[in-house]
Amino acid sequence: MSKVVKYLSPVLLFCLLTGCAPKLQSISPKFLLENTIERSEKPTYSKFYQELETTTSIKGKIVNTQQLKVWEDTISRRANYELTDSENGTFYTIMSDKYMTLYKKGNKNATVKPLSFPHPDSFLLFKDEVIQKLNELRTNHQIQLIGDEKISNEQTYHLQAVPKDENQILGEQHLWISQKSWMILKQSYQIEDKFVVVRVKKIERNVKIPQSRFTLPNSDKIHFQYEPKYIEDIITNKQLMKLNYLTLKPNKRITTFKVKKLFSPQEGIEILFLKDGAEFLLLKAVELNSEDINDVRPNVPSNLKFFNQPVSVQPIPGVGIQLMWTWDKKRYEALYFNQFATKHELNQLLSQFK
Repeated sequence: MSKVVKYLSPVLLFCLLTGCAPKLQSISPKFLLENTIERSEKPTYSKFYQELETTTSIKGKIVNTQQLKVWEDTISRRANYELTDSENGTFYTIMSDKYMTLYKKGNKNATVKPLSFPHPDSFLLFKDEVIQKLNELRTNHQIQLIGDEKISNEQTYHLQAVPKDENQILGEQHLWISQKSWMILKQSYQIEDKFVVVRVKKIERNVKIPQSRFTLPNSDKIHFQYEPKYIEDIITNKQLMKLNYLTLKPNKRITTFKVKKLFSPQEGIEILFLKDGAEFLLLKAVELNSEDINDVRPNVPSNLKFFNQPVSVQPIPGVGIQLMWTWDKKRYEALYFNQFATKHELNQLLSQFK
């Protein structure tokens, strides 16, 4: 890469993110970036291994640390996420194109269920995908280039994103993007009163991943519970009120977007809640018989309780946190689309169910 291009790169990146250059308004900033910086073809990493560390702080005090290991085959769309949480232990999430297996280390049971949400994006973003992510971020944030910094022995562009609306849930963000590979090597953001930092600790591209890596360790000693694919029927909020299920009470910020009645082999409901127009919570509840009730109780004691009933916690990397409990002969699953929720926030969420 020539010295001229190296000099221009930060300037053009700045223009891409802010749309600030008045003389260039008639030309697409993305076109300028892609055609001025020395362009490399999109790499083909069919398989990769990655390690990430996430720390969550409140008022300068670290309240949670997570270590995440990712094995991903981008061609077959299979992935294994092994997450060790400083508060809750080690969790496994194994995904294929259509199914997801959830397991907490130490439990006797694992759950296999159809994906009820889009397959999470790959943790390894390519150049075009990073640019798309930045363009999406620019919708609600004002982005500026802070400068060059070295992260993990790589030169990066340090970007700052400040929300245009001070009431945004996702506050100020910082991203450190590799000048060589365009990977996001580090990012930090403010979420209400929490400060979250995510660092890439290790990345291995085009590695050999054995088939056994996409199964649970000691799987021969684990009982797999298979969740059926239900028949669904859209119902109204008025029809929902006549059913005997716990749910969140809508308010000015929280609204129901879609309500479904589930049939076969058991009856139940599924509700998608929005908060300030964004996905907030996916709630599912199904009827249980006495044998099912004993079968779904968590084998490992939980720190969370719902009316003195244990609540199991399952982080799903790239998606959020799933809570599961039984109440009144029903199994409840609440997928909270907030990967960094604290124990206090989860307890607050549970207290809203009535």
